[in-house]
Amino acid sequence: MARLSTGPLVRYDQLIASGVLLNDDHQRGIVSRLQQMHDRLRTYHPPPIPDEIPRSAAGGGNFVRPPPRRFACVRVANAPCFRLNGQLRPFPS
Repeated sequence: MARLSTGPLVRYDQLIASGVLLNDDHQRGIVSRLQQMHDRLRTYHPPPIPDEIPRSAAGGGNFVRPPPRRFACVRVANAPCFRLNGQLRPFPS
């Protein structure tokens, strides 16, 4: 594999050469994996984003998020209760 002049592996080698780090096979393996990812990302070209998403890809437009549930803790006659969607309910024992 030809080394590029940039990336994590080049920087790791520079730090070893300057005496800041000692060479470590485990670290070198990890940095080599980072270098591979770095090289792939440098040459990555994402696919074009369509102007409009087809309805079939968006689930047909049938997905509707339910409204959030309203929840509050209260105490009634020293018994713990909770209010859920406007109704007061005792905590299960």
